[in-house]
Amino acid sequence: MKALAVVLAALAVSALPTFAHARQVAEPATADCTTFDGLTAGTAIRHTERDDGLGDIKLATPSSVVGDFYIYNEIYVSGPCATHLTQYQFSTFSFGAVALQALDGGKWQFIPNASSGFYLDDRAIPPSGAHPDGIAGTFQGAIGVDARGHGVKYAGIWQDGQRSSVYLFTRREDGSFTGVAQLLTAASAIRRLSYVPSPDTMLGGLNVLQDVADGVKITGIEWNLCPHIADCAANW
Repeated sequence: MKALAVVLAALAVSALPTFAHARQVAEPATADCTTFDGLTAGTAIRHTERDDGLGDIKLATPSSVVGDFYIYNEIYVSGPCATHLTQYQFSTFSFGAVALQALDGGKWQFIPNASSGFYLDDRAIPPSGAHPDGIAGTFQGAIGVDARGHGVKYAGIWQDGQRSSVYLFTRREDGSFTGVAQLLTAASAIRRLSYVPSPDTMLGGLNVLQDVADGVKITGIEWNLCPHIADCAANW
Protein backbone atom coordinates (compact mmCIF):
# COMPACT_ATOMS: atom_id res chain seq x y z
CA MET A 1 0.00 0.00 0.00
CA LYS A 2 3.00 2.31 0.46
CA ALA A 3 3.62 2.25 -3.30
CA LEU A 4 -0.05 3.06 -3.88
CA ALA A 5 0.19 6.03 -1.54
CA VAL A 6 3.18 7.30 -3.50
CA VAL A 7 1.22 7.14 -6.74
CA LEU A 8 -1.75 8.93 -5.24
CA ALA A 9 0.51 11.63 -3.86
CA ALA A 10 2.07 12.08 -7.29
CA LEU A 11 -1.35 12.35 -8.89
CA ALA A 12 -2.58 14.93 -6.38
CA VAL A 13 -2.07 18.49 -7.56
CA SER A 14 -3.95 20.50 -4.97
CA ALA A 15 -0.76 22.47 -4.19
CA LEU A 16 0.07 23.45 -7.74
CA PRO A 17 2.03 26.70 -7.81
CA THR A 18 0.57 29.77 -9.44
CA PHE A 19 2.50 31.53 -12.16
CA ALA A 20 3.83 34.90 -11.03
CA HIS A 21 2.73 36.61 -14.23
CA ALA A 22 -0.84 36.39 -15.44
CA ARG A 23 -1.58 35.89 -19.09
CA GLN A 24 -2.42 39.62 -19.49
CA VAL A 25 1.31 40.37 -19.27
CA ALA A 26 2.04 38.85 -22.66
CA GLU A 27 0.10 39.15 -25.89
CA PRO A 28 -0.43 35.93 -27.91
CA ALA A 29 1.76 37.25 -30.70
CA THR A 30 4.77 37.71 -28.45
CA ALA A 31 4.56 34.68 -26.15
CA ASP A 32 7.46 32.27 -26.67
CA CYS A 33 6.11 28.90 -25.53
CA THR A 34 9.46 27.14 -25.91
CA THR A 35 11.23 28.87 -22.99
CA PHE A 36 10.68 29.03 -19.22
CA ASP A 37 10.13 32.79 -19.23
CA GLY A 38 7.74 32.55 -22.16
CA LEU A 39 5.67 29.80 -20.58
CA THR A 40 5.39 31.43 -17.16
CA ALA A 41 4.61 34.86 -18.61
CA GLY A 42 2.08 33.58 -21.13
CA THR A 43 0.21 30.95 -19.12
CA ALA A 44 -2.06 30.74 -16.08
CA ILE A 45 -3.07 27.53 -14.29
CA ARG A 46 -6.05 27.12 -11.98
CA HIS A 47 -6.83 23.99 -9.97
CA THR A 48 -10.25 22.97 -8.62
CA GLU A 49 -11.28 19.86 -6.71
CA ARG A 50 -14.19 17.90 -8.14
CA ASP A 51 -15.93 14.74 -6.99
CA ASP A 52 -19.54 15.47 -7.91
CA GLY A 53 -19.48 13.97 -11.41
CA LEU A 54 -21.03 17.14 -12.86
CA GLY A 55 -19.82 19.00 -15.94
CA ASP A 56 -19.66 17.87 -19.53
CA ILE A 57 -17.91 14.56 -18.72
CA LYS A 58 -20.27 11.76 -17.68
CA LEU A 59 -18.78 8.56 -16.28
CA ALA A 60 -20.22 5.14 -16.99
CA THR A 61 -21.67 2.97 -14.24
CA PRO A 62 -18.84 1.12 -12.44
CA SER A 63 -18.75 -2.62 -13.10
CA SER A 64 -16.44 -5.62 -12.98
CA VAL A 65 -15.61 -4.97 -16.65
CA VAL A 66 -14.69 -1.26 -16.57
CA GLY A 67 -13.75 -1.02 -12.90
CA ASP A 68 -14.54 1.82 -10.50
CA PHE A 69 -13.67 5.50 -10.94
CA TYR A 70 -14.45 9.06 -9.92
CA ILE A 71 -13.46 12.58 -10.97
CA TYR A 72 -11.16 14.05 -8.33
CA ASN A 73 -9.97 17.32 -9.87
CA GLU A 74 -9.96 19.70 -12.80
CA ILE A 75 -7.06 21.86 -13.95
CA TYR A 76 -7.57 24.82 -16.28
CA VAL A 77 -4.63 26.01 -18.36
CA SER A 78 -5.21 29.39 -20.03
CA GLY A 79 -3.24 31.92 -22.01
CA PRO A 80 -1.56 31.92 -25.44
CA CYS A 81 0.61 28.90 -24.58
CA ALA A 82 -2.34 26.73 -23.54
CA THR A 83 -2.97 25.58 -27.10
CA HIS A 84 0.53 24.03 -27.08
CA LEU A 85 -0.33 21.72 -24.15
CA THR A 86 -0.02 18.14 -25.30
CA GLN A 87 0.16 16.04 -22.13
CA TYR A 88 -0.13 16.05 -18.36
CA GLN A 89 1.29 13.52 -15.88
CA PHE A 90 2.68 13.64 -12.34
CA SER A 91 2.23 17.43 -11.99
CA THR A 92 4.17 17.93 -15.22
CA PHE A 93 2.71 19.94 -18.08
CA SER A 94 4.12 19.21 -21.53
CA PHE A 95 4.01 21.98 -24.13
CA GLY A 96 5.27 20.13 -27.16
CA ALA A 97 9.03 19.59 -26.88
CA VAL A 98 9.36 21.33 -23.48
CA ALA A 99 7.60 20.96 -20.14
CA LEU A 100 7.09 22.51 -16.71
CA GLN A 101 7.01 20.42 -13.53
CA ALA A 102 5.43 21.63 -10.29
CA LEU A 103 7.83 21.48 -7.32
CA ASP A 104 7.43 22.02 -3.58
CA GLY A 105 7.33 25.58 -2.36
CA GLY A 106 5.44 26.97 -5.33
CA LYS A 107 8.37 26.60 -7.72
CA TRP A 108 8.62 25.25 -11.26
CA GLN A 109 11.28 23.18 -13.00
CA PHE A 110 11.83 23.66 -16.71
CA ILE A 111 12.29 20.40 -18.64
CA PRO A 112 13.93 20.98 -22.06
CA ASN A 113 13.17 17.42 -23.18
CA ALA A 114 9.51 16.86 -22.31
CA SER A 115 9.57 13.10 -22.89
CA SER A 116 12.05 12.62 -20.04
CA GLY A 117 9.46 13.57 -17.43
CA PHE A 118 6.65 11.26 -18.53
CA TYR A 119 5.49 7.68 -18.25
CA LEU A 120 5.84 6.67 -21.89
CA ASP A 121 3.25 4.42 -23.53
CA ASP A 122 4.82 2.42 -26.35
CA ARG A 123 1.56 0.53 -26.93
CA ALA A 124 -0.48 3.52 -28.12
CA ILE A 125 -2.68 3.02 -31.18
CA PRO A 126 -2.73 5.93 -33.69
CA PRO A 127 -5.97 7.11 -35.35
CA SER A 128 -5.04 5.07 -38.42
CA GLY A 129 -4.46 1.89 -36.40
CA ALA A 130 -6.71 -1.14 -36.07
CA HIS A 131 -9.53 -0.71 -33.53
CA PRO A 132 -12.93 -2.17 -32.58
CA ASP A 133 -15.80 -1.69 -35.04
CA GLY A 134 -19.40 -0.77 -34.36
CA ILE A 135 -18.80 2.34 -32.23
CA ALA A 136 -20.43 5.60 -33.35
CA GLY A 137 -18.00 8.30 -34.44
CA THR A 138 -14.44 8.50 -35.74
CA PHE A 139 -11.62 6.72 -33.93
CA GLN A 140 -9.07 9.23 -32.60
CA GLY A 141 -6.52 6.82 -31.13
CA ALA A 142 -6.03 4.81 -27.93
CA ILE A 143 -3.57 4.44 -25.06
CA GLY A 144 -2.52 1.29 -23.22
CA VAL A 145 -3.84 1.14 -19.65
CA ASP A 146 -2.77 -2.32 -18.48
CA ALA A 147 -1.22 -5.56 -19.71
CA ARG A 148 -2.20 -9.07 -18.65
CA GLY A 149 -1.69 -12.55 -20.07
CA HIS A 150 -4.89 -12.45 -22.12
CA GLY A 151 -4.07 -9.28 -24.04
CA VAL A 152 -3.56 -5.55 -23.59
CA LYS A 153 -6.19 -3.16 -22.26
CA TYR A 154 -6.74 0.15 -24.06
CA ALA A 155 -8.73 3.33 -23.55
CA GLY A 156 -9.71 4.79 -26.93
CA ILE A 157 -11.38 8.01 -28.07
CA TRP A 158 -14.23 8.16 -30.58
CA GLN A 159 -15.50 11.55 -31.77
CA ASP A 160 -19.04 11.98 -33.12
CA GLY A 161 -19.61 15.58 -34.13
CA GLN A 162 -18.80 17.74 -31.11
CA ARG A 163 -19.24 14.83 -28.68
CA SER A 164 -16.57 12.35 -27.65
CA SER A 165 -16.70 8.93 -26.04
CA VAL A 166 -13.99 6.86 -24.38
CA TYR A 167 -14.20 3.07 -24.55
CA LEU A 168 -12.21 0.36 -22.83
CA PHE A 169 -11.23 -2.64 -24.95
CA THR A 170 -8.76 -5.50 -25.10
CA ARG A 171 -6.52 -6.29 -28.06
CA ARG A 172 -5.57 -9.97 -27.94
CA GLU A 173 -2.38 -11.49 -29.27
CA ASP A 174 -4.09 -12.53 -32.54
CA GLY A 175 -5.08 -8.90 -33.19
CA SER A 176 -8.77 -9.36 -32.38
CA PHE A 177 -10.67 -7.08 -30.00
CA THR A 178 -12.94 -7.99 -27.11
CA GLY A 179 -14.38 -6.57 -23.90
CA VAL A 180 -15.52 -3.29 -25.48
CA ALA A 181 -17.24 -1.12 -22.86
CA GLN A 182 -17.90 2.61 -22.55
CA LEU A 183 -15.96 4.50 -19.85
CA LEU A 184 -17.25 8.03 -20.31
CA THR A 185 -18.86 10.54 -22.64
CA ALA A 186 -18.03 14.23 -23.09
CA ALA A 187 -20.16 17.01 -24.57
CA SER A 188 -17.06 18.56 -26.16
CA ALA A 189 -14.15 17.06 -28.07
CA ILE A 190 -11.39 15.24 -26.18
CA ARG A 191 -7.92 16.21 -27.36
CA ARG A 192 -5.88 13.52 -25.61
CA LEU A 193 -5.80 10.90 -22.86
CA SER A 194 -2.93 9.98 -20.56
CA TYR A 195 -2.75 7.19 -18.01
CA VAL A 196 -0.47 6.87 -14.98
CA PRO A 197 -0.39 3.32 -13.56
CA SER A 198 0.35 2.24 -10.02
CA PRO A 199 3.50 0.08 -9.80
CA ASP A 200 1.86 -2.72 -7.80
CA THR A 201 -1.94 -2.35 -7.87
CA MET A 202 -4.75 -1.98 -10.41
CA LEU A 203 -5.23 1.66 -9.39
CA GLY A 204 -4.18 4.45 -11.75
CA GLY A 205 -4.93 7.96 -12.91
CA LEU A 206 -6.64 8.79 -16.21
CA ASN A 207 -6.25 12.38 -17.42
CA VAL A 208 -8.64 13.78 -20.04
CA LEU A 209 -7.52 16.88 -22.00
CA GLN A 210 -10.18 19.05 -23.67
CA ASP A 211 -10.12 22.41 -25.42
CA VAL A 212 -12.25 25.05 -23.70
CA ALA A 213 -13.05 28.67 -24.53
CA ASP A 214 -9.97 30.17 -22.84
CA GLY A 215 -7.52 27.27 -23.01
CA VAL A 216 -7.39 23.60 -22.02
CA LYS A 217 -9.17 21.69 -19.26
CA ILE A 218 -7.55 18.62 -17.67
CA THR A 219 -9.97 16.30 -15.86
CA GLY A 220 -8.30 13.90 -13.44
CA ILE A 221 -10.03 10.55 -12.89
CA GLU A 222 -8.94 8.04 -10.26
CA TRP A 223 -9.49 4.62 -11.82
CA ASN A 224 -9.49 1.26 -10.06
CA LEU A 225 -9.32 -1.17 -12.96
CA CYS A 226 -10.25 -4.18 -10.87
CA PRO A 227 -12.00 -3.31 -7.58
CA HIS A 228 -13.05 -6.91 -6.96
CA ILE A 229 -10.09 -9.29 -7.14
CA ALA A 230 -12.35 -12.28 -7.82
CA ASP A 231 -13.46 -10.65 -11.08
CA CYS A 232 -9.95 -10.11 -12.41
CA ALA A 233 -9.39 -13.65 -13.66
CA ALA A 234 -12.58 -13.56 -15.72
CA ASN A 235 -12.32 -10.04 -17.13
CA TRP A 236 -8.57 -9.38 -17.21
